[in-house]
Amino acid sequence: MQRLLEIETYRMMALIGLPLVQELSPKIRQIEQETAQIARSMGEIAGLEDTRSTLTRLSRLSADVEGITARLAYRIDATRAYFALVRRRVERLREERLERLQTIEEFMERRLAPAIQTCETVARRLDSLSRRLARATDLLRAHVDVALEEQNRDILFSKDRRARLQSRLQRILEVISIVALTYYSTVLLMTILEALEAAGVPLDVELVAGAATPVLLGIIWFAVRWTRKTVIRRHERELD
Repeated sequence: MQRLLEIETYRMMALIGLPLVQELSPKIRQIEQETAQIARSMGEIAGLEDTRSTLTRLSRLSADVEGITARLAYRIDATRAYFALVRRRVERLREERLERLQTIEEFMERRLAPAIQTCETVARRLDSLSRRLARATDLLRAHVDVALEEQNRDILFSKDRRARLQSRLQRILEVISIVALTYYSTVLLMTILEALEAAGVPLDVELVAGAATPVLLGIIWFAVRWTRKTVIRRHERELD
């Protein structure tokens, strides 16, 4: 009689998780349907914004699955443990079958085992659903990473093109600056030479100015290049 009471007690305890499983089953079914819908539409996703929106939906579904798993994990583990106790107690009865009478083991297999199987099935569905959501999330994240890499590549290409254009403009400005400085230096030199000639110094102003122009051009070119290199080295030291 004590064993029978223990079997009945453990049977009732094993069924504690069933109402919660039945309560959460519609929510699990809804998550499965939404996950399947997302999986079917993943091939039609276009654009980074759609990808991020879908990734947000998957993250929400994953959070829902984790919440359901957290609620069911303890109940299902307890159900398994009590069902194992019921089976051990039934085995210890060492029943002998009587004609036209149902054994306690048969009763448990018909009445209790389906409920336990329902709990096990829900646990497997949750585990499978969690893995599917994880795979879909990883796939979408890879898609986002590829899209971001393409954007970064385009940005770097645009920056490189602007840098090359800026370098060309700097060279053009450098040439213009050298020509302008050479011109004004030559004009200044001619003014000085004309003043010396007016003072009585025997000079051929045009000849001296023409001969000095290449020299002035070289000096100014060297000074501009040296200044540019000095500024670049100072900027690199500041960055380091």
